[in-house]
Order: sequence, then structure tokens, then C-alpha cells
Amino acid sequence: MFTQDTLGGFEERSDFLGYGYLGNSFRTEETDRYLVKAANKLDIAEEDLFEWCNSKYGRWEAENSGLGHVTMKRLLAVLPEQVAALQTETARQATYDI
Repeated sequence: MFTQDTLGGFEERSDFLGYGYLGNSFRTEETDRYLVKAANKLDIAEEDLFEWCNSKYGRWEAENSGLGHVTMKRLLAVLPEQVAALQTETARQATYDI
């Protein structure tokens, strides 16, 4: 089960690049709470959540939060699709060694 401390732990990882949701200035405690609740409800794997938090998809959602668009309902809708897209991109990169 994820907590807001999980997100802090992600920031300490050596493979955190400072990008994505975690590195965005629009990120707030409120959006962190929404993200943790949505990830728990959707039963997202920890590595998948980290990858999302460190990705362009996470950055886009953080930017949306600056515009007031990130809600629990939105995260529940977009996270599964965005995590699946990341998994596909990761598999493609491994296949083609890029």
C-alpha cells in the first residue's frame, strides 16, 4: 500500500531523473494524496508507479494540476492507460535496444 512517503522514497532512488510528476513545480500535497489513493485503488505495481512518476505522463498530469485539472476521478481514468503506454514503451526500448 502506497503512502505519500512512497513518493518521497522515489525521489531518493538513483534512477530518478528529476523529471515527470515528481520533479514538477505544480505538484502539491493534495495531488500527491490523489495520486497515492488512485494508485492504491487501481492496484498499480510499485515499479509502474515510479516509472509513471518519472515520465512525461506524470509531468503532464502535474502541469494539469497547476491548472486545477487533477482530480481523483481524472487520475482513476488516466493512470491505467498511461501506465500501459509506459509498459509498451519500455518493452519496445528493450526489444530494439534504444
